[in-house]
Amino acid sequence: MQAQAPQRKTGLTRRGQSAVMPDAKGDAMAKDYKQLTCRDAGYECDFLVRAETEDEVMEVAGGHAGRIHGMANIPPEAAEQIKKLIKTVQV
Repeated sequence: MQAQAPQRKTGLTRRGQSAVMPDAKGDAMAKDYKQLTCRDAGYECDFLVRAETEDEVMEVAGGHAGRIHGMANIPPEAAEQIKKLIKTVQV
């Protein structure tokens, strides 16, 4: 029987970023996440969101856009353009 790789726990930091938790041995393991910053979208803002899926990124980014940038509604065309800016990063 093969040994299974330990499961890694993730959580959200105060800025909505995913945080990597160490495995049982205390070693951090790299994992792919989706990431978007306001700067990627052309705004002079240091906001960054990192999550496991594009949908989660868009949900958090949409809330930020409404609260901070006053964008009550993001048109579907703009949302599609913003989705294209999402990067995959290893953390």
